[in-house]
Amino acid sequence: MFQSPSIIVNQIDDMYKKLEKLDGEQFLYEVVSVHKTLIGKQYTKNIMNNAVEEFRMEHRKYVQYKKKKVQKLEGLKEIAIDFLYELYQLSSSPTELRLPQFPQFFKLTKEEYLKKKIYSGIEDITSSKYEYEYEYSFNRFDNLLKNEKFHRDKFLEIDPIIIAVRFLRNKFDEYKKKDECKEWFEGKGNTFIEELNNFEITCMQRYRNYLAFSRRSLGADLIYIEGFILRLNPTKKLRLFSCDEDANEPHSFSNDEASNLLPALFGQKFFQSEPEFKKICITISGKILNVLHKVKIQIDEYLSIEQVVEKFKIRCMWYDKDRIRSLIDSSEPTRNKNEDILMKEMALYLFDNGYPVLSKIQTENLQTDLMDFSKDISILIECKVYQKNCRDILIKGIAQLHSYLNNFENSHFRITKAYYVVFRTGGPLYDFPKEIPFQRFSIIPYVIDLGDSKVSGSRQSEKPNIISLDEIIQSTKES
Repeated sequence: MFQSPSIIVNQIDDMYKKLEKLDGEQFLYEVVSVHKTLIGKQYTKNIMNNAVEEFRMEHRKYVQYKKKKVQKLEGLKEIAIDFLYELYQLSSSPTELRLPQFPQFFKLTKEEYLKKKIYSGIEDITSSKYEYEYEYSFNRFDNLLKNEKFHRDKFLEIDPIIIAVRFLRNKFDEYKKKDECKEWFEGKGNTFIEELNNFEITCMQRYRNYLAFSRRSLGADLIYIEGFILRLNPTKKLRLFSCDEDANEPHSFSNDEASNLLPALFGQKFFQSEPEFKKICITISGKILNVLHKVKIQIDEYLSIEQVVEKFKIRCMWYDKDRIRSLIDSSEPTRNKNEDILMKEMALYLFDNGYPVLSKIQTENLQTDLMDFSKDISILIECKVYQKNCRDILIKGIAQLHSYLNNFENSHFRITKAYYVVFRTGGPLYDFPKEIPFQRFSIIPYVIDLGDSKVSGSRQSEKPNIISLDEIIQSTKES
């Protein structure tokens, strides 16, 4: 059942106020109820799906970026090991004889150096020195690149590849103060250290951008909230938003958080007074309130543009039809000419109401009818005009708009909802679904009836020609 967006906004306000009054166990279970309510309404579910998909796309981009950097680090590691062996040879006292009774005076071969210095002393995991030796071993570096975290790396506050590049750079510190190595550092040594520094700066900047996006992302908050809900009900099969991500990602509800939270809810209640429990509650509170706030903002944004388009439709059909009809009738009777006239009328009306749309602009190898880039979420409007039976053409027009949305998905334009405005100047009256939802975005159709007064409105002799949602979805699959 379709609910008015304004009613949903009021319900969100009520949920927000109720959550603010609760705490502890009552608050956490109310979060489950709020989540269920939001995904139970198609309007808010579409907004949430779009937000999660946007986050997933950004996360995939960052994962691909990291893969390239890991490959680069693998190459830098090999260079670093060769350089470290050079420094070892420069700083070691030369020995002509390799006497068995004095092995400590031998210069190590490259193979021995790799075993004793690069991957040293970590064979015995039960050893009391294991953690200390692991910290300085290249095994730690390798595990950081694999995102396998042990000991002190288990709860990293920054990305493992940044820790890894710092590990490489720090391996050269012990040789910097040695006189016999100064000339080496003045040559290729400092050049290599500078390369490592630049590598770290680049990775850190990209990581900070990703982290900032994650922290303000509605999609990331939704994934965290669902992760929490699925821990409360592990038998639940429906996973709407969760990604197969590493549990230590900032947007994921982790195993450690679950171990601190679940005993307090299902066992020993005194855990609710523990700092860790309160800390998790504060995190969940911030995220669910942020979800409600951002969903409401997006509803308001969509509601605003939809209200303006609806007002334009009413204006054209009830107050300005004669003037608009005269513009069409006085022009050459071609569909493209009429489309340009009506599109300009709509662009002018949108501009006067705070939406500075641009018409017929070339973007991403596409020419769109109307677009507004002034908002965080860009507005895309496709206009069609018909004056005879053209059912198939109108359905294909929606498939074309769906294709536009797919193309914009990988661009810097953020578009989650598009508007399909159909002007009828003659022919049968078509009735579209109120909203056409797709997996990652939706299309809102409007039919503006500008037909001659003899055959429009209540004088229309035939019933509206209904175009079903199934027909539209099938057309997009075939296009």
